[in-house]
Amino acid sequence: MQHLKRKRTSPHYVPDFMATSVLDIDFKLLHTKGIRYIAFDADSTLVQFRGKELSKESKTFLQEQRNLFDGWCIASNRITNDLLPLAESMDAQIVQATLFTRKPQKRFYKWVLRHFGGKPQEIAMIGDKLIADMYGAKRMGLMTVWVQQMGKDSIWDRVFNVRRWERRLMKSHVNS
Repeated sequence: MQHLKRKRTSPHYVPDFMATSVLDIDFKLLHTKGIRYIAFDADSTLVQFRGKELSKESKTFLQEQRNLFDGWCIASNRITNDLLPLAESMDAQIVQATLFTRKPQKRFYKWVLRHFGGKPQEIAMIGDKLIADMYGAKRMGLMTVWVQQMGKDSIWDRVFNVRRWERRLMKSHVNS
């Protein structure tokens, strides 16, 4: 996990940390920084797009990290009701988007804050999207960990070249 040096003037989409995958995250470091709660994005972060099951390696790793935190949840824009098996496999609850309330809206992140009942600085958002996950969470004062996407993106992300735009946005912030 790489720590990014955020400046006061850094845009909200610039994450606090970058990781190659969930397996690369230093959860003990997050814990020592005062993080009590973790919100995970599902698609392309924990599982491939529309996936429903953690890899054996991820499941074991997350189970080992779970006791460091008071709670964690899956905070997903997926509006289908198929996240429960994934959540149960990692001892998490679900904060799920609706058709009209989605990441990166402040309203969605207020749901995350209310779910945990914690302060923004006690919560870390882990996700693969700069705008939906990092920007939305950072605007609400959460710590952020940006992971490389896992597997193929949705058709809409491919049509709009989301990853190309993310690389451009981050170009001046990664090695500064």
